[in-house]
Amino acid sequence: MQDNNKLEINQKSLETELKGYKNEPLKALAEYIWNWFDAWAKNIRIIFNKPLEWIWIISDVTIKDDWEGWDFTEIETKNFLSSSKADVDNQNKTLPHWKLWRWRYTFIWFAHSLEVKSNQKKMILKKDTSIDNTGVSDINKWTEVRLVNISTELSQYLDTDVFKEFLSLEFWWFLKGDKNLKIFINEEVLDYSWIVEEEYLISKNDFPDDLKEKLLSTDIKASIVIWNKKPKEFSKFFIFKNIESPELFTKTTWFNRKWDDFWHSVYIYSDIFEEQDRGTIDDNDDQQMALELNANKKLKKKIFDALKDKLTHIRRPLLQEKSRKIVSDLHIEESIPRLDEYWIYDTDSFDALLKEAYVIAPSLFSWKWPQDRLFICTTFAALLSSQDSSLIRKILEQVFWLEKEDKEKLEELLDRTNLANIVRTAAEVQSRLDILTDLETLLFKFEKETLEVKHLQQVLNENPWIFGEQFRLFTNTEWALKDTLYKYAKDILEIDEPDIESISRKELDFFLVKTYPETESIKRNIIVEIKRPSINLWKKEYDQIEKYANDILEESICNDWNTYWEFYLIWNDYNSDIKRKIENAKQHGEEYKWLTENTLDWKRKIYVRKWSEIIWVEHRNKMHYLQDKLKLKQKDISGDTPDTIVYKVIS
Repeated sequence: MQDNNKLEINQKSLETELKGYKNEPLKALAEYIWNWFDAWAKNIRIIFNKPLEWIWIISDVTIKDDWEGWDFTEIETKNFLSSSKADVDNQNKTLPHWKLWRWRYTFIWFAHSLEVKSNQKKMILKKDTSIDNTGVSDINKWTEVRLVNISTELSQYLDTDVFKEFLSLEFWWFLKGDKNLKIFINEEVLDYSWIVEEEYLISKNDFPDDLKEKLLSTDIKASIVIWNKKPKEFSKFFIFKNIESPELFTKTTWFNRKWDDFWHSVYIYSDIFEEQDRGTIDDNDDQQMALELNANKKLKKKIFDALKDKLTHIRRPLLQEKSRKIVSDLHIEESIPRLDEYWIYDTDSFDALLKEAYVIAPSLFSWKWPQDRLFICTTFAALLSSQDSSLIRKILEQVFWLEKEDKEKLEELLDRTNLANIVRTAAEVQSRLDILTDLETLLFKFEKETLEVKHLQQVLNENPWIFGEQFRLFTNTEWALKDTLYKYAKDILEIDEPDIESISRKELDFFLVKTYPETESIKRNIIVEIKRPSINLWKKEYDQIEKYANDILEESICNDWNTYWEFYLIWNDYNSDIKRKIENAKQHGEEYKWLTENTLDWKRKIYVRKWSEIIWVEHRNKMHYLQDKLKLKQKDISGDTPDTIVYKVIS
C-alpha cells in the first residue's frame, strides 16, 4: 500500500510542476533565498567568483545563511508531500514563503546539481532526483548550498546591476520592514534605498486627536514608503509588535489594482497588535473580555482608517501631477471629441473634469487604446451636457471605490429596481432621521421655548408617519370636531348627507385615517392630542382626550362594526394618576404602548404616550440599523432654534 504521507517524484514530474522557472533563472535563484528567510535567517550571503576579464562564465554560486539548518530526513526518505513549514499558519503573513520541499529542485533548469551542507551532513541532489550522500560536513548548524556548474542563462546576470535590481525588486518591501534582515552579494550589502521615492514617518502625535487619546498607553509608530518601481508584493500594511520583532500579519491597503502606479508599503510597529490578532468573539469569552475585544478591534480599525486617510492625502497630489500629462496626451492623440457638438464651450472646464476623473479612477485612462479613451471622453462630454460636473465626479468616485462584492450587489440590485428608487429610499431614510433629530431638539433641548401650535404641530403636519406607517393626515387644528366628523362621513364613509349630533367646536390636533386595502372595509382612525413639552400631564388633560373619545363614539356613524378608534395623548411625562390608569389596564396586554382604557370589543382605545418612547423606541432604534449601514451622518443642529427648525421642515 502506498504511504499517503509520501509523494514519489521523478525528473519528469518535477519539470512539469516547476515549468514556470524554466526561463526564469533569477526567479528560481530567489526561491533559495526565500527558503532561508523561512528558516528565520537574518543574513543571507550570495557568493560567486568574479570572472576574469577574458572569461565571462561563472561556474558555481553559493548561498549561505546564519540560522537553522536543513532537515535532511524528508529529502532522504523522499517525503516530498510538504515541507514542515507548511504546517505553520501563514494566512495573511509573508512567511513562510515555501510550502513544498519540491521547490528546492528549481535548480534543475539552470544548474547541474545542488550540493547541500547542513547539520554536519553533506549531500548532492541531482536532476534525475537521485541523491548522493557524501558524508560529513564541517558546517554545524546553518546551511550552505552550492549550485554546481550553472548555466550561461544564470551566470550572465550575477555580476551585473540587473541582478542587484532584480533582488531589490523581489525583496525590498520585505527587507524594509525588518532592519535586522540583510542580503549580501560577495560581502557587499544589497542596497535598495535607490528604489525609495519618499518615506513618511508617522508618530503617535500624527494620528487624529480622538484616536490620539486612545493611544496614550500604546507605543505606536509607522512608516509609509512610496516606491519608484513596482514591487513583487501588493501594497500592504505590514504589522510588527515592535521594531525588533518579526512580522505578525499583513493587510492590503485598499489601493491595489487601481492602475495609478501608486506603489507603497506601510509598516506599523505597535504593542497593540498580537501574534494571533483576534477579530471575532467566541462562546468561551466572558462579557468583560468580549467588551475588551470589541473595543480593541474598533481601535485597530481606526488606526488602519487613519493611515488610509494619510495614504489618500499622499496619493492625490501625485495623481494630480500625472493627470496633466494624461489630458495633454488625450489632446495629442485626438481622443477628445468636438465639444461644441455637445454644447460645451469651456474647454478648460472639460479638461479639469477629465483630470479629476483620472485622479478618482486612473484605470479609465491607463493602458487603454486611443479608441477606448475617445469613447470615455465622449461619454463624459455627453454626461456633462445634461448634468452637473460635480455630480458626475461624486458618482464616479463612489462607484470606483466599491469593492468587487459591492459592485456585484449593485448590479444585481439594478436588475430588480432602478437607481431612482434606490436614491428615493435612501433620501426618505435620511429625511426621517432628520425629522427625528428635529423633534428631539424641540422637545428636549428647547423644552421651554417650544410651542404646541407654532412649532410641534407644524412639524407633525408634514410627517404623519410618526404616528404610524400608512396613515394619512385627514384633518388638523383647522377643523372643529363637528366639521371634522361631517367631512369624515362624506369623504371616508361616503355618506352624502350625514347627520352629526355633536355641536362641539373644539379643534382636534390631528385626525389620521387608514383603510386596509385587503378588505377595503376595515377602517382605523387615530386622534392625537399634544401639548407643549414644558407642561406636565395631569387629570385635566386626560379628561380632554377622554371627552373626545366619548363625543366621537356617541355618533352613530362612528360606531359601525368595521370602524376602530385609537386616541393618543402624547407628552414628555405624566403624573401618578396616569400611571395608575396604565397599571390598571395591564390586563389588556398593551402595557408597552401605555394603554389606559379599552372597550370589550376593542373598538375604542386610549393611550398615554411619551415622546421619548415614540422617537427612540419606535423609530430611532429601528432606523439605527439603516443609519449605520448607510453611514448617514447625524444632522447638524448647531445654531438651530425652534423657529429655524420649523422653517426648514415646511419650506
